[in-house]
Amino acid sequence: MSRRWWPWTVAVVCSLVLAAAVIAAIVREGLEYAGWLGTILALLAIPPALIGWARRRAQADDAGRLSHVFLAATGDRLPHVRDLTGLSTLDHRYGRAGARADDDEVPFIRRDASRELEEALRAGGFLLVTGESTAGKTRAVFEAMRACLGGHTLVAPYRSNAVHQAVELAQRSRPSVLWLDDIERYLGGAGLTAGMVNDLLDGGGVVILATIRTGALDMFGSRADETGEDERESEYRRVGRQVLGTATHRVSIPLHWSDKEVARAGQVAGNEKVADALAHADEFGVAEYLAAGPQLLEDWHGARTPSSEHLRGAALVAAAVDVRRAGYSAGVTLDLLRSLHEHYLRASPGGALLRPEPWESALKWATHRPYAMTSMLIPQGDDLYRAFDYLVDATEARPEPAAPPREVWDALTGHLEDTDLPALFDVGSTAYDYGVLGAAERALRLVADKGEGELSASARAMLGLALETRAEAGETPEADGYAAARKEYERAAASGWPEAVAHAQMRLGVLLAKLDERAESVAWFKRARDSGHPWYGGRASRHLGYWLDWWGDLDQAREAFQHTIEHGHPRQSIKAMIAMGDLLADHDPDAAAAAYRRALSAGDPELATAAALYLGILLDRAGDRRGAYEAMDQAAALSDADGAPWLIASLDFQLDDYASAGALPRLEGRKAKSVRRFERIADIGHPRVTPLALVYLGLIRLAEGDEAEAGRSWEQARAGGHRRAGELADELLADLSDEPDPS
Repeated sequence: MSRRWWPWTVAVVCSLVLAAAVIAAIVREGLEYAGWLGTILALLAIPPALIGWARRRAQADDAGRLSHVFLAATGDRLPHVRDLTGLSTLDHRYGRAGARADDDEVPFIRRDASRELEEALRAGGFLLVTGESTAGKTRAVFEAMRACLGGHTLVAPYRSNAVHQAVELAQRSRPSVLWLDDIERYLGGAGLTAGMVNDLLDGGGVVILATIRTGALDMFGSRADETGEDERESEYRRVGRQVLGTATHRVSIPLHWSDKEVARAGQVAGNEKVADALAHADEFGVAEYLAAGPQLLEDWHGARTPSSEHLRGAALVAAAVDVRRAGYSAGVTLDLLRSLHEHYLRASPGGALLRPEPWESALKWATHRPYAMTSMLIPQGDDLYRAFDYLVDATEARPEPAAPPREVWDALTGHLEDTDLPALFDVGSTAYDYGVLGAAERALRLVADKGEGELSASARAMLGLALETRAEAGETPEADGYAAARKEYERAAASGWPEAVAHAQMRLGVLLAKLDERAESVAWFKRARDSGHPWYGGRASRHLGYWLDWWGDLDQAREAFQHTIEHGHPRQSIKAMIAMGDLLADHDPDAAAAAYRRALSAGDPELATAAALYLGILLDRAGDRRGAYEAMDQAAALSDADGAPWLIASLDFQLDDYASAGALPRLEGRKAKSVRRFERIADIGHPRVTPLALVYLGLIRLAEGDEAEAGRSWEQARAGGHRRAGELADELLADLSDEPDPS
């Protein structure tokens, strides 16, 4: 018998025994004496008391049973919000610093958004609070929760794999608050789903309170869908976007404080920490300075030089940062970090000649809390640590950040394979996203073989993709890699789990098309298309159209694209509109232009930019120079003066398309089309588009071995008067002139 149910069993049994005794007494004695009535009433009062005791005992039992993954109050029970004396009492087990203990010494300065937060909490539902990692969103929403929901039971999981238990507890403990600080930690794998959120909110009496960093939120935005052949991360982001889409209230906390907020802070400037933050408000924002994010980043980078006194500490932080970047957001043991950091020490300038500080000094430095707010390395209880969000975000924000080294992937795989398979799935998927395909295969194979149910099936489909990609990258023999991938896809397709089945069916369609097994490829594409899956179904239909076009069956290709437009995921539909335009460009230019214009007006700025570029190329080919120029105007208008973000992204995609097509002989036609597109855009002569296109055209000429033509393209880009294109052209021309003469 479950420990949770034994108190209820005792209460019910006792109630039945008492009721039976009362009835027997009445039958035997009658109600001759008034005293019997008093006795009966007294006895009948006992069962409710027993029921109440049972409820309290079950709740206490839950708290005790789950106290290792949930915040529990004194007396081994889930706390009420009013029990929290400060943010440190909530955050000390999993919080961003264990540094919260001193956070409460800083008086709370009411934010402009505080009233909106309080109104949302009183209304109930799902409140999502967004902002930069150090904007102060957690403190602001914590104080709003204390002000409005004091009588609610607080369910605060500090482990990402406890979210299912958290939902169950929140349902049983109404009125309750489900606290999900950094909600992205609870998404993916076996995490939170939109269905769980809806079920939780349908019954009323539960408030879901979640925060998310702006950098993490961007992952679930309009670019949440995959590009090229990479899709696992897209699927994770799509599911996460569904969860975030269920939020009934969204409130953003700005990084920089308003004049009113600064004035309110000035009223408590007798506090040294607040006064110091106010002095730097213009540069960092009050909350960010208090959180010391920029200073910690500067200290970390400064410690990575050979003359530093904190070389070991910097290596320790680097190891923790890369653990987070590898897809593992929970804390890891010091033993694991101690082993990993040796790699970063060896890789430091000076290598074996360095004389780093002792381990104890390194750990003390890495966990030091300037301004009592946070630290580079954050204690999470149970001897677990993780890197501060700000350092992770700053590292990822660098141009083309390198993937974490092999040692990180190996260590996480060994650490997680027997303890947390959902987390290992995330690590394997992240390795795939970085292109570390060997690490991805190892991690995903372990999850597929050791996991159960949907997790195993999803890992098997993703494993097939890793094997297929390794074969195409030349890491394994193509025939062997394709055969192994096919086997994994077929096992996933037979698993019975709808999402894994649709994913595997779609991948089998692609793989068999590459093998020129056309009939089987079409059959698998159609199975995926007809699966009803909103993402993989539309993607399968679109890819079927691409391959039918390649095989010369234009009518069937057009039908496939039309099916995606009518039935696919919204972003898939827009991609199919563009594909339809490409298909018809040589056969029915008017219909092609209509398809591009439909995509242009569909509301996705990235895809609208591509549609505008292709429309301009089409009109230029038809001799409509004015229309072509206007289309380029539309493409440029969706980005800033430097072409960021969408114009650059679209040109990047075209260059990637050229490179990937060039790697496969059967796609030479697509490679030539990419070159012609850059040439056409360059020829149109638009001042905000053409110079950038010339930069990319020069890169293609260089890849083809024609340095002279590459140089001419870059000279034209530099002369075009476009600031960003000119800077890029200068750098490329300088690199070209530095190359040694091959003769």
